[in-house]
Amino acid sequence: MDAQQAIAAATALLGPAAAPYLSDPLWSWATLLPEAVTLDASGKLPGQAGYAPTYEPYWLAGQAAAQIDLWQAATPRTTKLSVDGDSIEKAAAQWGAVAASLMAKSPISAIAVGGGGMLVPLEVYDFKPTSSVGG
Repeated sequence: MDAQQAIAAATALLGPAAAPYLSDPLWSWATLLPEAVTLDASGKLPGQAGYAPTYEPYWLAGQAAAQIDLWQAATPRTTKLSVDGDSIEKAAAQWGAVAASLMAKSPISAIAVGGGGMLVPLEVYDFKPTSSVGG
C-alpha cells in the first residue's frame, strides 16, 4: 500500500471524530509515515535494493491516534458544566486506547518491542571473519 492509500485507509480507520485534528494546519502525515513502513509486495525490507515504499494502515492510524491523544491532553477544555443545580458532563475521547487498539491489529505489533519499537534492517558490507570455528 503506497503512502496515499495508507493515509486514506488510516483516515477511514480513525473515523469522523478525528476530522478536526486531521484538518488542523499543524497536522502532518509525513512525520508518521516513516513509523509505518513495512515489507513491500515482493518481501523486501525498507533499505533493501528495489524496495517499493509500503505502509501498514493500522499502524499508521495508531500512530495518528497517539498524536491526537498528545494534542488532546495538551488542550484545556471544559468537560463539566453546572448551572442552577443541573450538571452536564462530557468525557474526553480516549485516543490513547484507540491508538493501542489500532496498533495491536497491525502485523508490525508482532515485531515492535513493547509496542513502541521498530525493525531496523542492517546490511553488512565487506564482512570478513577474523577467526573460524571448526572441529
